[in-house]
Formats: sequence, structure tokens, C-alpha cells
Amino acid sequence: MKHTFLLPVVALFTLASAPAVHAQLITSVSSTAPATDVAISFTTANYSATSVNTVGMGWKGDTGSRRDMGQTFTTTTSFLLDRITVQLQFVGTSAPGANYSLSLYEFPSAGSLTASSTVGTWTGTLPGSSTLAPATYTFSNGTVGPFLTFDMPNVTLSASTTYGFVLSFTTLASNESLNFWTKGGGAYAGGQQIQTGTAGATTFTSSGNDVLFYVQAVPEGSTFAMVLGGALLLFWVRRLRRTASPASR
Repeated sequence: MKHTFLLPVVALFTLASAPAVHAQLITSVSSTAPATDVAISFTTANYSATSVNTVGMGWKGDTGSRRDMGQTFTTTTSFLLDRITVQLQFVGTSAPGANYSLSLYEFPSAGSLTASSTVGTWTGTLPGSSTLAPATYTFSNGTVGPFLTFDMPNVTLSASTTYGFVLSFTTLASNESLNFWTKGGGAYAGGQQIQTGTAGATTFTSSGNDVLFYVQAVPEGSTFAMVLGGALLLFWVRRLRRTASPASR
């Protein structure tokens, strides 16, 4: 008896396990902002930026001044999460090459500071100093940069729901910090900048500011291709099982 359906079953298992393979986040730096498939964002284009209302807020792994930092946001439609991008103001000397974790939470509302559930936590390593050069970037007339992007696993986000991402350095080291550009005084109605000094916390505080961010969705064509591929694979498995059935009697 030949188990002719074994190969597609293994392939199906591999397809179903794909998100686990992507647990190590890919982190990249760009001089330009995301321009396609942006589902939600809060940027300098959303308000009149000045040197007074656009400030920096530090994500820190510094010993004694730890700050895990992130931002909540509210969806309008459901979509498959692809990437999260923030804009940087300053890079500490120990940040390049540092290990970190990114947690994604669901919140009861845009004004809540306590997560209702954890969607997932993933790990990654920041780019090295040749890409993420320690420097101070000058703010002028709303121009900020560079842009730090976290390539996320494909997680389905529901419509009309508040989510939040929180970044945490794995180790604590002197000058292990990244400053994110934020809008002082708050302006994004769908969420808020959140922070904590406690590792693994799900209750946060807010500075009253908002992180400049971009949340991108998986392109619709790619989503359809994944669904179609999965359906065809399942059809193939069932067909081969029927073909192999008489031989196994």
C-alpha cells in the first residue's frame, strides 16, 4: 500500500505552520514612508506639524529607566496585518543590533490603558549600526526620519476594534534607546501612546501623546492567493485520499 497522499498532507501542515516560522520578526529601516496598503496611520500629514507639537518619546532598555513603549489604534475594517512602521527621532549607541520583543494586544476601547487580551508576542533583532546609525535627526517643517518597519506575521485584525503594539528590549543596557516621533498633546482619536516600566505588563500609562505610525495590510491579491492556494491544496489531499482508498482495503 502506498500512501500517495502523504506529501500533500506534509505540505498542508507546512502551510498551516507558516506563521510560526515567521516568529522572528524582520526589521528594516527606510528613508521613505510606507505608501501602499496603509490601513491606519497617524503621521505629520494628519496635522500641522511644528517644532512645538512634534516631540520625541524614548523606547528604553536603559538600566533604571526602562520604558516599554507603543501605540494603540482602532480599525475601521477587518484586514490581515502585514507591517507596523514608526518614525525615529534618535538612536542610542546600544540600540543597533539589540534584541527586542513586540507584543500585540486587544483593548476594550481607544481610551483604555488595560489590555483585554494578548494577540501575540514575537521577537526580533534591530538592524546594525551601519543601517540604524546612532545619530540625532533634525526636525524641520514636519520632516522626520528614518522609518523603522516591523514585518509582522499575518494576523487577522477585526473591524471596529482597538489594538495596541508594545515594544520591549530583551536586555537592559546603557544607551539602549530609540526615540519615536510623537505628536505632543494628543490628536489621534483612535488610540494613544502607551508605556510601562514593567516587563510583560498589560496595564499601561500614557503621556498624552501619539506615536507617528503606519499599519499596513497584506495586499488583497496576496490574501486571495493564499486562500486559493490553501483551498486547492485541501482539494488535492481529498482527491488523493479517495484514489488511495481502494488499494488500502
